[in-house]
Formats: sequence, structure tokens, C-alpha cells
Amino acid sequence: MPSSLQVDLLVIGSGASGMTTAARAAQAGARVLVVEKAPQTGGSAAISGGFVWTAAEVDALLAEDPGADPALVRALVEGFPAGIDWLRWLGLTLSDEITGIYGFGRGFRIDPNLYLDRCRSLVASAGGEVVVGTQVEELQRSGGSAAGALLTAPDGRQLAVDADWTVLATGGFQASSELRREHIHASADRMLVRANAHSSGGGLRLGLSVGAEATADMAGFYGHLVPSPLTAFPPESFIPFAQLHSAYCLLLDARGRRFTDESLGDHKNVQALVRHPSVTAILVADGEIHRTQVLSEYIPGLPSIDRLQVAVDAGARLAKEQSLAQLADSVAAWGADGARFLRTLTEYNEAARRNPSLLDPPRRKHLQPLETPPYFALEVQPAITFSYGGLRADAAGRVLGKDGPVGGLLAAGIDVGGVFHRGYAGGLARALVSGMRAAQTATGDAASSRRLGCAPRRRRSAPARARGQGPVDQEQRARGAPKEEDA
Repeated sequence: MPSSLQVDLLVIGSGASGMTTAARAAQAGARVLVVEKAPQTGGSAAISGGFVWTAAEVDALLAEDPGADPALVRALVEGFPAGIDWLRWLGLTLSDEITGIYGFGRGFRIDPNLYLDRCRSLVASAGGEVVVGTQVEELQRSGGSAAGALLTAPDGRQLAVDADWTVLATGGFQASSELRREHIHASADRMLVRANAHSSGGGLRLGLSVGAEATADMAGFYGHLVPSPLTAFPPESFIPFAQLHSAYCLLLDARGRRFTDESLGDHKNVQALVRHPSVTAILVADGEIHRTQVLSEYIPGLPSIDRLQVAVDAGARLAKEQSLAQLADSVAAWGADGARFLRTLTEYNEAARRNPSLLDPPRRKHLQPLETPPYFALEVQPAITFSYGGLRADAAGRVLGKDGPVGGLLAAGIDVGGVFHRGYAGGLARALVSGMRAAQTATGDAASSRRLGCAPRRRRSAPARARGQGPVDQEQRARGAPKEEDA
């Protein structure tokens, strides 16, 4: 028979959303247990660039991403200032405010690992724990509500956790090739993953098992075009390999044809490519784009690097020629239709100079012709950072089933589906804001609960203690107890 433990809040996942939820709940007096299946905490936040940003206005985000859930978008945008205040309260150093991100966003850069450390400190100081290498087998139920989970520790011991609230914060399903193929596209299992390797849909599976519903559209995702052919790349290459400048370039398939409006952004180009039959494409730039975009500081704080040279150094296919005709000959050697490739570039240049309305697909922005040598052609492929589809949830973080909220169950971060549809407005910001809202719901803040239409759950007056052996031995705890001054 498994050992048992009682807590106020069980958080499944130790990335930015899970640790935000845990820290805020601990700060409010809750006894918290955070479980992480990976051997280390932090999820994808720990290997991110640390940019905490989102749209400055609700309407701006809905214009960029009209299929997004308006209520969740509003919660994100309106909750962002309080999230920044929380970061400052924790004593984090924030960069100067960065504006104009993706044309509509604003935010700051932080040290994400320091943020995660501060959150762990708050959990530990309130008597809670963060444990790693621990698998969630199933959610427990009581009277139709979620009531904790059955866990398996690294040594095989099982633990039944009784929790007033359970939060799913597992980071999405991008690490599962099977779920990518099922929900995104038949070719999506071939995508590279530019995120942690452990976010494989655990939250989605657990939520569905207790009556939660998934979002209607599961096919969107955030990612970037990266060089090809590559079979994998380490976290330190996530940003250097991302072709952030592709909105200024042309994107052609192996038949030598354009197939999307490239100017909508690299985060949308990658979604178009994974749905295209070839799954790889050719990114074309000229000397002017190389000078003003490839070599530029894309976002203040990111280093100015030659991403094309980085691609070559990694073994990717890159052609650099003094004429478009020579460039066409080079890509023909890769198996592309060189004649059609050259004709497409020539027709694009003519339309860009004289009549952009003739372009098919159309191009809304960045209509400059490619006419400054040298010319570049880089073979690219899609890579995913996180999924957009997930569990249905409301702005309070309550997971929704067919007949309304699933009792005792919350979601935060990427496990909440529908925040974005095809657009993008920051990952760390949505982790921060959704984690704060989930903690607010779990700790039963009376005023906010009345406003959001949910009654506070039972809270224990004192930290509950384990009945039987704890979840893991001391050496299996995540980083041990932090120093007092870290809080």
C-alpha cells in the first residue's frame, strides 16, 4: 500500500508556470508539493533566453492572433503588470523595458534560473517541497473532483498525495512525436524540438483522464525555422539557429515556388512549412537583408550574430552567389527545380517594384525586391518550442469539462490551451500570469474568488504532515533547501 501525504496544493511540473503557482501559493500560507518527472527542475524556462514580454494592448494581440481566446488574452495582458511587480518584489534585476517586440509587444529580460531559485526558496521557507525524478501515475478523485495524485518515486516507491487543489503545469506536448503527429500535422513528428525533452503531454493526459476537455483546435504551435539538414541541436543553439529574420526573406519549396506570406513572421512561417508536403524549404535573402536583418540585434539584449554563418558551421546547406541565376544553379544541385526557382524570384522582384497585388501568395509587409548581391539560399526545416493546444481552462486557471469546471483541478502555462491560436506574444509572460492566477484561485482569495465566480476551497489552518514516508529521500530533492537570503 502506498505511503500518503496531505498538502493544500500539488503542482505537477517545475517550469516557470508551476514554480510561479507554487511560490505564490506558499507565500499565501499553503503547504505545497511540486513534483517534476525530469531529473532537474526548471523545464524549458531554465534554458530560455529570459525574455518576459507580451502585447501592450488586448486589441493588438487579437489583431495579431484573431483566433486566440479573448478572455485568456485579456487575462494575460491585464495581468502582466502585476507579474512584473512580483519579479521586482523577488529582487530580480530587470533589463530596461524593451518595446516593439514583434511590432506590438513590450517586456523585460531577466535571469530565468534566478527566478526559479527564488520561487523554490519561497516554497521551502513555507514548509513545502520540490522533488524531481517523480512520475505522476494518475490523478486521484473524490466525489467527482480531482483530489491529488498517485506518484512513483525514482526508487519505485509509491506515494498517494491528498491535495485540495492539483495544478497541471507540465509544459505542453511538444516533446511527444506521437502527439505532434496526432494534433498538429501528419508531418509534425519530424520536427526538431527546441525545448526541454520532458514536456510530452503529461498534463493533457492527466486532465483528460478526469473529464477535462481539450481545446477544439490543437494544431497551432510556437517555433522557428532552423537550418537543414540537422538532426538535433543543444539549448545553447536554440537562439543562434533560429532564422528570426525570415519575415524579410522569401521562402520557396523544392518546386521553386512560394507557398506562404513570409512577412507575417518566422513563428508563422514555421507553421506553414510543417504543413507543406516538402517539410523543408529554401530561405532566400540578398546582401541588403543580410546586412540590415540577419546581422542586426533582433531584440535588444540578443547578440548580433551572422546566423547564416552559424548554419554553415553546423553543416547546413547554404549557397552564396553573385547573381540569382547562379543561386538557382546552386539550389538545383540540392534537388530543387532551379528554373522555376529563378522564375519565381524574377517574378517576385518585378511585382515588388511595380504591382505587389500580383503576388500569390500575397505579401503584406517587407516588399523590397531582392537586388543587392551577394544572394543567399539556406535550406531550412521546422522546429517546435511549445504547443498551443491543450486543456480548456478559464481565466482563473480552472480546468473545464463538458459541464463546467473540474473540481479541484487547475492548469497553468502551456497546459492551458487557446491562449494563442497561430500568433505569438511570449511564453514566459503567460507562465508568470497564469501561475499567479492559478495560485490565487487555489489559496481562496475571497475577493478575487467572488469576482471570478468560484468559491474558495477548504484550507488547512496549519501545514499538513506526511502520513508515512515522504515522497523522496533527501538526496532526491531538487537542489536541497535554499538559503534564507535567497528568498
